Amino acid sequence: MRIIRHKSFLPGSFLGATILSFPLLVGCIEKFNPQISESIDLMVVNGAIIKEDSLQIIKLSRSNNIYVDEWPKVTDCQVWVSDESENNFYFSEKSPGIYSAHIPEMYLTYDKSYILHIVTPDGRNYESIPQEIPKGSPIDSVYFKNERFQSSSEYHEQGLQFYVDLIASEGSSEYYRWELEETYQFRSPLFIDGLWDKWLDTIYRYEPTIDTLSRCWKTEKISGLFSSSLGKLLVKQKIEIPLNYIAGRDPKLNHEYCLRVKQYPLSKEAFDYWSLLEEQNYENGSLYESQPKQSISNIFNINNPDEKVLGYFWVSSFDEKRSFFKGPLIHVIEDYFCEVDTFYFYNFNDSMAYYHKDINFSYYFADYYHTTVLYSNSDRTYVIWGIADPPCYDCRLRGGTVFKPDYWQD
Repeated sequence: MRIIRHKSFLPGSFLGATILSFPLLVGCIEKFNPQISESIDLMVVNGAIIKEDSLQIIKLSRSNNIYVDEWPKVTDCQVWVSDESENNFYFSEKSPGIYSAHIPEMYLTYDKSYILHIVTPDGRNYESIPQEIPKGSPIDSVYFKNERFQSSSEYHEQGLQFYVDLIASEGSSEYYRWELEETYQFRSPLFIDGLWDKWLDTIYRYEPTIDTLSRCWKTEKISGLFSSSLGKLLVKQKIEIPLNYIAGRDPKLNHEYCLRVKQYPLSKEAFDYWSLLEEQNYENGSLYESQPKQSISNIFNINNPDEKVLGYFWVSSFDEKRSFFKGPLIHVIEDYFCEVDTFYFYNFNDSMAYYHKDINFSYYFADYYHTTVLYSNSDRTYVIWGIADPPCYDCRLRGGTVFKPDYWQD
């Protein structure tokens, strides 16, 4: 479906792009500065060892107050993980404060425990409490339902609510968390009928229309914390554990959408950590983002046990599944406004060209047609071309890739 809004195409006329201006809303609004009593400038550790992951990541930073956009990274540290068989796996710093390592799968087993070690440039020595990889159950199912979500006291939005079902197998963990990743297809509002090359002063006309840049896919992680426990249930299973919700008017649902769910089994202590973090995130209401302020941590300074450390080192394995949706749920939502302007007239009789914009680079064009006008007492035929912003033709310029994922279901 091509969503195009045209201006009138008249020979010799130039129709500039419409500029919309909005009034600045000024009111008596007092700035809200939440009072947070948590200490700042503490060591913050976020990292995990995940069985079957090809790359293990440990992130180190210093805590800071919420009025600072970036948290100081802790660099130039010695970071390694050891197991009870005295194997050491050393991490290298790939970017400031981010340390990574490849640990062969043969060393990540359920019968061993793992300890994180950190030595800072100023000689502080941190260790984690030994962690064992809990055995997990496979994801039973991931699916969605068409539901209405109360987005305000007066309005209900139709959309997709995604769920996961969990059935624990014998001997597996009763505690789980989920990470979500979405991939969706979006399309260019315009196809490419040709290309004007400013440097060669030439128009290349494509027949048939080129659509290789009209379909893109984009993958993004979904923010949020999702965890659940089976610990108090007689039957170790849960149905319809809610995950993310997508409003029906979200352009992500225009065509095809895929939700990838990764399920991690947790220890009881790790589950308590994530549950508290989830509770804090809910209480904050996404008003501001901050580093973890919880008192739960399994990392300590071996030379100074009284030093408070934030964050958690956890170990796990994972199972994953995908759920696919083919849209639209309501109708196609225009996700990128494209206004087509007159750019070029071409006279077949004398090759006269008329430029109506000062453009400093090549441009795609579309929506040409012929018209006959009276010129010097003779009829001459012109071709009228239309142009729009490059992202209207090339979906890559809106953050996507034209390469279809291997797992995609057409």
